[in-house]
Amino acid sequence: MKIYTTYFARVKDLVDEIVPISIAYKAPNGFEGPTYRQLAPEWWMVKDLKDSGDKGAYTDAYHRRILNRLDVNRVLDELSFLSQGHDIALVCWEKPSEFCHRNIITNWLNEHGQHVEEYQVPTETKGAKAKKDHADNHNKMYINADGERVLRVTEVIKILAKDQLVVWANMLGFKGIDYKKELERTANIGSLFHGIAEQYMDPKRLAIIDYEEYGVWGFQSRVEATNAIKSFFKWLDNLSVKYKVKFTEKVIIGKHLGGTIDCGIDGFKDPEKVIFVDYKTSPNFYLTQFLQLCGYVTIYEELYGENSVEGIMVITADKKKGKKARAMLITRDKLDPLISCFNCLYNTAIATRMLENTWYDLGEGIE
Repeated sequence: MKIYTTYFARVKDLVDEIVPISIAYKAPNGFEGPTYRQLAPEWWMVKDLKDSGDKGAYTDAYHRRILNRLDVNRVLDELSFLSQGHDIALVCWEKPSEFCHRNIITNWLNEHGQHVEEYQVPTETKGAKAKKDHADNHNKMYINADGERVLRVTEVIKILAKDQLVVWANMLGFKGIDYKKELERTANIGSLFHGIAEQYMDPKRLAIIDYEEYGVWGFQSRVEATNAIKSFFKWLDNLSVKYKVKFTEKVIIGKHLGGTIDCGIDGFKDPEKVIFVDYKTSPNFYLTQFLQLCGYVTIYEELYGENSVEGIMVITADKKKGKKARAMLITRDKLDPLISCFNCLYNTAIATRMLENTWYDLGEGIE
């Protein structure tokens, strides 16, 4: 686990693989990362520093009241648990040029054998930009009609997806595979396949397989990407007459949720209705794929009426052998159990966000 430091205004610049963890007394509204309150200064320390400007007194108090009471190995273990093993950025308010307790933490951790440094925004490569542009809008902010920021559908789904990622990462670890590199490799293949499928469906665009644009390098990765594309078109051959795209990359924002629907096609039974489609290169169908689409259904029906959606469909392409893709359609009349499940996840996400910065205050230290 690599450790960086940064400040809240720069959290948006962190790469996806780095988990921001607040070490401030209070994080700003809208901060979505976990909080590690054990490293936060006590309020009186902050007040005294503002009143007196005595950095030496603040540093002494922070060591005496905070760091001297902590075990560095336990701190590292707890931070690793919060990030599920990902690299982290410890976040507070001040810019790098300003005095801040994260500088004290940096020195403390470095004295204990770590290599902590301020995060520097990397120069964006063409492949990285393509990955960002064609990803599932995980970092997009959605503002509703009342000017309030709302949860992203993908934020809700992460409640379930995180556990699946950990299991997958552990399986790769047993095989001696770096899961972060494999995650990036497979994500780039999926982005290329997703992009080509969307480009082909748009009569105003020319579908071009540009491996470099999507960061797909190496012979094996390019074979898998090509197989996924061939797999999809083998499936589409039988349905091209009725597979009519209604829209792609449609942003929808309701009162409490927002998201971007990758693709909507005309309903098979009623072309006036819509079927939401998601393109995948996973070997199987997963519950989270359909729960995410159900999140979009709840927003879409809020905006366009209850009788506007015909169903949801996931298409999984075979990137290993290029066999005909498989698709699973669930019609609207069978979606209620999945929508109820999504609503439960939404409530859990809201409760988790509320508790993230307050649960620590419920307890008391025993010394």
